[in-house]
Amino acid sequence: RGVERDEPKKFTFDIGVIAVFAFSPDGRRIVMCSADGNVVIANAQNGVQLRRYDAHDGSVRGVAFSPDGSKIALGTGHNGVHVWDWQPPGSLVTELGKHTGFVVSVAFSADGKRIYYNVSDGEFTRLHVAERAER
Repeated sequence: RGVERDEPKKFTFDIGVIAVFAFSPDGRRIVMCSADGNVVIANAQNGVQLRRYDAHDGSVRGVAFSPDGSKIALGTGHNGVHVWDWQPPGSLVTELGKHTGFVVSVAFSADGKRIYYNVSDGEFTRLHVAERAER
């Protein structure tokens, strides 16, 4: 007895080589980030593009949705972490840190109040924690 599976879906986005991606907590959206700094948020069920950002001078190496799905955190190859309110009209909420190394991963805490990110600085990788102010 086999398990029935839906055929895989294939979506095409004109953003270059996808370096990282993440699904929203409810699985309805996907954020994809390219090696050259393009960011696309799309409907994960039908591939319809919802938002696009070309706001980075370099690669995005880490990405995460907030637990409520309203924000995304982007770990850039330089300049730290950018937190975006992705829903229209969309805006930059905050920038965390200015580091000499590369942000290699980013994650929200389960309650959404903290953002964890790793910075690779030569031979060391350091974990940083930033508290988010309530709005």
